[in-house]
Amino acid sequence: MTISVSVITPIYNTEAYLENCLQSLVSQTLADIELIWIDNGANSACHQIITKYQSKRPNIKVIHLPTNQGYSGAMNQGLQIAGGEYIGFCDSDDWVAPNYYEQLYQHAAKTSSDIVYTNHILVHEGKAHSEQLVPHRISQPQVIDLTDKLASLKNGAIWDKIYRHELITEHGLSFSTDQSSYYQDNIFLIQAIYWGKKLSLLEQPYYYYRQLPGSLMHDKTAVLPRLTQALSVIKDLLEFAQTHHFSDREIDELCRFMSRSLPLYQILNHKDLRNKLYTIFAQHPKFCQELQSSRTALYPTFAEKLFSISHHNNRTIFRFCGITFKKNKGVCK
Repeated sequence: MTISVSVITPIYNTEAYLENCLQSLVSQTLADIELIWIDNGANSACHQIITKYQSKRPNIKVIHLPTNQGYSGAMNQGLQIAGGEYIGFCDSDDWVAPNYYEQLYQHAAKTSSDIVYTNHILVHEGKAHSEQLVPHRISQPQVIDLTDKLASLKNGAIWDKIYRHELITEHGLSFSTDQSSYYQDNIFLIQAIYWGKKLSLLEQPYYYYRQLPGSLMHDKTAVLPRLTQALSVIKDLLEFAQTHHFSDREIDELCRFMSRSLPLYQILNHKDLRNKLYTIFAQHPKFCQELQSSRTALYPTFAEKLFSISHHNNRTIFRFCGITFKKNKGVCK
């Protein structure tokens, strides 16, 4: 049977949420779907849940890795065996609507798109549970121009999209295993939209992204390694843009994408990392000046608290003798 969509799910010690995820995947209305579950050295509790669900429908492939190979390593294992016309990704602590991949595939076929993306629901876990619609940035049904494709991305997430398999194989797209898994999605995504001829939007929010307070991205002990890795990813993205001769307009949009998807403003609060960030953007003085202004706005020195004028997030910030005024759309407050 021809496979329309292969969905890759790396699994590592997410037993509290894994059943919810796998149940949503085996309940997909798309008949010719392939589910690829990568046991990335997970614990026995995850093994039990995987065993429970792996016989729930045909075309479920399970790979058991003896040790954790990182997010990127697990993703690459899945890409190597995926047989679908399109490839999707689902994190093991998230879940999707029953018709998610059917709707994505039908839209891809209808529009002859290399990539189809959707809005999603952000689910905040913890004492104050909440759900929030997260729309994409522009509502054009299809985009072909690279600048528009970059502008449409709200961040570097790969899981709210499906990708034509030929796009991945033809251009050798994979996840880097030379570095930590932090922010590797960004590199995969930017390469995919660069090579993909058409990016199409399906506005309905079918994907539920669970934000956990104790997740890796919220681990305070890992802040510096995470920010250091972000610097490496920024450098890689700019080198990719230079190698492939992005125009000035495309570079500007790439920089704006990175400011949304990567912790540039957190980096500004660490002197050594901040100086490295300025060095990376040295060939892009306009954006470097914007970063320097944002640093003044977010982390002013004592002298800057006495008097400074800076700009950040579409606001102008005036400081005088310790008093701050913020001007946004002509309103001071």
